[in-house]
Amino acid sequence: KIVNSGNILNNIMLYILFSLWNTLNIEFIVELLKNKKSELKQINIIDKILILLIPTIIFIIYYVLFFPYILSSDGSIQLYEIISNKYTNWHPLLSTLILKVHEMIFGNYNFVIPIRMLITVILIYNILTYFIKHGLNKKIAYLVLILVCFNPVFNINMVTLVKDVDFTIGLIAFTFLLLKYQNEKFRISDYILLFVSILLILIQRHNGIYIIIVSYIILFFIKNKLKLFIGITIPFLIFISLNIILHKKLEVEAGVKNYEIQTAVHGLQAVYEKTEDKEIEKEFEEFYSGEELKKYYNKYNVDVILHFNNNPLRSLDIDKSKVLKLYLKKIMQYPFILIKDRLDGTNLMWDTFKKDYINTYNYQLLYTEYEKNSIISNLTSSNSAKSQEKISPIMTALSLNKVTNTIFFRTGIYIILIIIIMINFYDKKMLISIIPSIMNTITLLLTMHHQSYRYVMYIQLICIIVFLNKKNKVDD
Repeated sequence: KIVNSGNILNNIMLYILFSLWNTLNIEFIVELLKNKKSELKQINIIDKILILLIPTIIFIIYYVLFFPYILSSDGSIQLYEIISNKYTNWHPLLSTLILKVHEMIFGNYNFVIPIRMLITVILIYNILTYFIKHGLNKKIAYLVLILVCFNPVFNINMVTLVKDVDFTIGLIAFTFLLLKYQNEKFRISDYILLFVSILLILIQRHNGIYIIIVSYIILFFIKNKLKLFIGITIPFLIFISLNIILHKKLEVEAGVKNYEIQTAVHGLQAVYEKTEDKEIEKEFEEFYSGEELKKYYNKYNVDVILHFNNNPLRSLDIDKSKVLKLYLKKIMQYPFILIKDRLDGTNLMWDTFKKDYINTYNYQLLYTEYEKNSIISNLTSSNSAKSQEKISPIMTALSLNKVTNTIFFRTGIYIILIIIIMINFYDKKMLISIIPSIMNTITLLLTMHHQSYRYVMYIQLICIIVFLNKKNKVDD
């Protein structure tokens, strides 16, 4: 009997997870038996310098190699809006305007990445010194530092001009600060970092506002919440005010028509492909034939119907309310088809193992539709292009290998680890702290339209915080 190699790999991964589960159970028993109170540890100056120096050196190396940045398709669109002075809501307006202000101050966009790196180094330093101070073994701290800083996928995204990385930094910082606020008194620097993290969440992603709204609900479960409430509310009000004023003043246009219903349309395509439902066919007959609805359906990628066809959804004048009503009706009729459609659309997030039809590296990382635009191409450098040519085969190879794809590009295994740790080491404070990330995950499950690592990279980093918190409790 021929044994499928994929099954062998699956069994190996299941064995590893089972072993981790048992290890965590043993540590949980040890923790109960110890029952010791932790005392804050002092961190020597050498450790502080090294924690700052290691990520700084690695980031500088990548910045020099890819100077001034890797220009993504999303970054290209934002720069094009700045140059043309025509703004849309395709990407958050304030995110684009921050780039414009940067260009007005420095004359170019060369310092966008160093500013991002500086914030990240400060964040890494704060997280690791916090956990060391609360009892984490320094060897574990350095191991985590090396794993993060020497992760090529993380670093490539760090030097890519794409807003999702800044959003991720904000979300990780906010998660950490929620945990820290519940365990020790905030310093002024913590409130500054909180201010920055809230703005990054709100400014860099449309769904950021839902994360902050949920954060107000979290406050009901936190003691001495007034200062935290003020710390969240000030940047939130600044964001709302600027957004309202600037949208009116700049006459912001719709960047992509029907963006709000793209996943609903995709879901209806899924139903039609399986059932050839006449009601769906009639709803779209003005724009697509039944065969076209099937042809433009890719279960892993909504962008095929949204962008990449002869009659893209983004250009249609369609009744959105009717589409949404039809979608809700079909949920009642075909719940399993539509649930599966959303699971396929977010496969990169939850599925542990690589799918051959999903390109997890190249897709939308290298700029495409603006590649031949001389105005945009002049905003990057030959140095960056040459480095991309050298690194792309390596990154592609990592994404094509099943094991490295699971480790570097997918977050399924990290979701499993988070669940295992939270079950074995239930910590109310940690659970409260990751609720914003849970909210982000829910919004992605509803709206994620293609398999891009930048959307889900936060899960890997949240897993590290959850692990450090758990390891800290065991070491105590």
